[in-house]
Amino acid sequence: RVTPPGRGIVHQVNLEQLATIVAEGPDGVLLPDTVIGTDSHTTMVNGLGVLGWGVGGLEAEAQMLGLAQPLRVPEIVGVRLTGAVSPGTSSTDVVLTLTRRLREENVRALMLEFTGPGVAELTAADRCTIANMAPEYGAMTAFFPV
Repeated sequence: RVTPPGRGIVHQVNLEQLATIVAEGPDGVLLPDTVIGTDSHTTMVNGLGVLGWGVGGLEAEAQMLGLAQPLRVPEIVGVRLTGAVSPGTSSTDVVLTLTRRLREENVRALMLEFTGPGVAELTAADRCTIANMAPEYGAMTAFFPV
């Protein structure tokens, strides 16, 4: 699918119109969706269970020309969430608190995977907001499996 220019910022368009989450391959094998984008907030789609991260312009250009994307597999660190968001607390409050805590833990260049019973208490919008902020707390990407 093609989205015409001027129809929105790429990470939001991908989230709302392009992400498939899981697709069936030609042999009936289920294939998870992945996204590599030129926007550092490509990670937003990870709130839906799509693995996405941002790359520089030269890497994106190379991919568009059919070249392989070399990728150093990052260390994967689990972030266990427990409890529920208190009434009157916004996803912005949650993400700013998480950002502060994760910066203290030095998660730079890591892949974070959010797990635990607290994940079920978050809305899709909450998960996408948390995933969107991965560059702000230093992570390569932040993933919510579905």
